[in-house]
Amino acid sequence: MRIIEQLFKYYLYLIALFFTGRLLLFVLYFDRFKGSDVNYWLTFLYGLRMDTMLVSMLLVIPLIIFTLMPGKIEAGVTAFLRYYYLKTLSVMLFMELATFPFVGQYDVRPNYLFVEYLKYPKEVFGMIASGFKVEIGISLSNPLAGKKVLPRI
Repeated sequence: MRIIEQLFKYYLYLIALFFTGRLLLFVLYFDRFKGSDVNYWLTFLYGLRMDTMLVSMLLVIPLIIFTLMPGKIEAGVTAFLRYYYLKTLSVMLFMELATFPFVGQYDVRPNYLFVEYLKYPKEVFGMIASGFKVEIGISLSNPLAGKKVLPRI
């Protein structure tokens, strides 16, 4: 039963992150929506559906590990899963934070263009360094940077 509780807690963390990102996008770019005949509330419902599918795909690996590993090596499995949770949560947080400037630039959420440009890191880094000096300064001055902060899951 503890396994299901951990997976459900992780599911709720990610859904909360995605909902917060969607809500902030909705508030920041509401003027682009108000002239259309889009049902705003269905956007949140469809978003919850898509977020649930994404989080379910991310939870397949921990589910398989939890069900196939014997209880004798529970400490090792727990350490691996903490690392997995931290890394996936970090990537998802990065994607949510990267969404705001991408929407501001291209009027859509990150799509294939976002991934295609990752093939050219020199050009992308040059563009980011020239256009987002304040954001880079804030992220580099983060007091938690360099410290190991693992959530208790």
